[in-house]
This record gives sequence, C-alpha cells and structure tokens, in this order.
Amino acid sequence: MPKKITGLAAVLFTAVLLVSGCSAPWAKQPVQPIVGNDRDAHGCIGSAGYSWCELKQKCLRPWEEACASKPAPATSTIITYLISKEDPLKYCNGGDMNSDAYRKTITAEMSSTTPEINLTEAQLAKDTAILATSGMCQTVLKQLPDFTVASGTVEIPPISGWAGVSIVMCYCQPQVEVNLLRLPGITKVVWK
Repeated sequence: MPKKITGLAAVLFTAVLLVSGCSAPWAKQPVQPIVGNDRDAHGCIGSAGYSWCELKQKCLRPWEEACASKPAPATSTIITYLISKEDPLKYCNGGDMNSDAYRKTITAEMSSTTPEINLTEAQLAKDTAILATSGMCQTVLKQLPDFTVASGTVEIPPISGWAGVSIVMCYCQPQVEVNLLRLPGITKVVWK
C-alpha cells in the first residue's frame, strides 16, 4: 500500500502544481501596469494622451483640441512696402531723368518687421520711407529729423544739396511717395 500512497501523493502534487501555474510561491512576479492607471495630479491620463490645460481648466488631447493661450502682446510692427526691381539709374542717370517712368516700376511688395510697437503716424511714415528706399536716398532719409504728419499730409524735412542730388531725388521721390500714399489716412506728401 505504501506504493499506492506514494503514487497518489505524486499525482496530487503534480495536480497542485498545474493548478497553481507551476510557480513557486516564494518567486516574485512582475506587476504589469494597468493601462489608463496613470492619472496625474489633475486626473489626466497621460498614457491616453491627455494633459492638463490650465487656461481651459480641463484635460485634453492636444491633437484634438488646442490649449489656446492668450495671444502674446505685440512686440513688433510689420511694415509692408513696395520696391522696384529695376535699376533706378536706368531712369535717373543725369542724361535721362524720368521719375514718372521709374514710379510705374515700383510694384514688388515686400515686408519687414520693426521692433517698435504703437508707432505714431510720423514714425510709421519715416520707417516706411527708409525701408522702401536704398542707397544714397536711404542714407539721407535716415539722417533727417522726424517727419511730421497733419491732416493726411506727410511733410519731409529739407534735404541738403550735394553733387548728384538731382539724380538721387529723381528715384528717391517716387520710392517715398508711392509708399507713403499707401499708408492709411495719408493723401499727400510734401518735400520741404
């Protein structure tokens, strides 16, 4: 009978091992994280793509709904102006002084950012004139005192004469006038 008991004990022991998953009770099994069980301090489930939006005071998925922030205050001004792609000396060279023909070529739109915000009309007029010009015209405009604006008229301070001033002014005046007359409220440009 002892053989029967030993055989029966072996069968029972094997059955217990099979039922218990063949694992020893002293062996540590790794704990698998439960998906969705990773809520943050606000209750947002990161593994599902949610994050806290302070502005909207809720959890959201950024690809489904933007956490729009308040727009940043303006830190610069964008100035749009026109330039010519033609060489001004083709029209204003001492022998041929055709400002009107050159004026018609000032059609290519450009834009630039200036670090100032809330520009006055006079500041905007001078900055636009400087951006829209090049060469000696731009150099002269930068050295002038501020422009004045009153009742839709921009007044440009007097420009000192020098050798070649008429050639420069032949293309400078159209560059400045075309651009200043595009500014809101400006209807006239006067050269002092």
